[in-house]
Amino acid sequence: MQNGERVSDVKLPPWCHDNARLFVLIHRQALESDIVRQSLPAWIDLVFGYKQRGKEAVDAVNVFHPSVTHHSVLITLLESCLCISTTIKSIVISILVPEQTVDRADAEIAQVLVNHCKR
Repeated sequence: MQNGERVSDVKLPPWCHDNARLFVLIHRQALESDIVRQSLPAWIDLVFGYKQRGKEAVDAVNVFHPSVTHHSVLITLLESCLCISTTIKSIVISILVPEQTVDRADAEIAQVLVNHCKR
């Protein structure tokens, strides 16, 4: 369902033989695998945590262009009304870049999320 309407034209990959349940089952098994559980804390650090900005981000090769971060979009808008189309594009892109929620390595936070994913 999407927007309350049944979606009927989804093309599944050939390996699942047009079986949506098999598609979901295989992806669920992959997401619940040990390798994903072990990698989740590192992913959290990259996407939401202390490796999103600064030296840690550079060291992890995880840097975003400054024009697509949440803080720079507002500054760009305020600095120049002549660049409205560029600013709008930056706002759209910045929606895809999550805000940093953790500013340090925190094994406890990562472990809580990993344990939640085991359920």
